[in-house]
Amino acid sequence: MKAIRIHNFGSAAEVFQYEEVPIPEPGSDELLFSSTHADPKSKQWQDEELAFRASGKERRYSWDYDPEMDIYAYSEKTGTLNFFAAR
Repeated sequence: MKAIRIHNFGSAAEVFQYEEVPIPEPGSDELLFSSTHADPKSKQWQDEELAFRASGKERRYSWDYDPEMDIYAYSEKTGTLNFFAAR
């Protein structure tokens, strides 16, 4: 998959590298997580989800697809955080 990675400090033009990387699979020292914090509709979707849960209804699946979902891998060993856009 393609990813934009940062390997050092500097301006965006200097440090962003568009690379082919393997699909992340967490190792024993890594944490894999996702976030929608960059989604412009995240607050609206959060309010809708809270209202749905308050209604007492249940979804067939516990996780819905979000086109703005981003995946991150954090390594405790090296302290690096890698970003993988899911879009």
